[in-house]
Amino acid sequence: DINQNMASEFNQRTITNKEKSQFLQHIIDSMELSHAAPTRLSSMESECLFYYLNGYSAKELARHINIAHRTVESYIARIKDKFQCSTRQELRQKLFPHHGM
Repeated sequence: DINQNMASEFNQRTITNKEKSQFLQHIIDSMELSHAAPTRLSSMESECLFYYLNGYSAKELARHINIAHRTVESYIARIKDKFQCSTRQELRQKLFPHHGM
């Protein structure tokens, strides 16, 4: 599965923010082809999603990308709302259903 290969590569190397956004948008677009409603993320939402899925807390993420942790919490809440998820694990399952990320 192409998403599994991309997810593995995603976790194994350092990639640029643009590559992160493109990767996440590819995953989202492939979900849309199968069953989900269209979902678009801003570049900041994509960046927050990347680090959030890799285990960063809102405070850690905020320090890493140099914004307020409340802003990160707002981005994460919007992302969860867009994907109709309430937890990090649900987001992982929606984006990577066949990859135990």
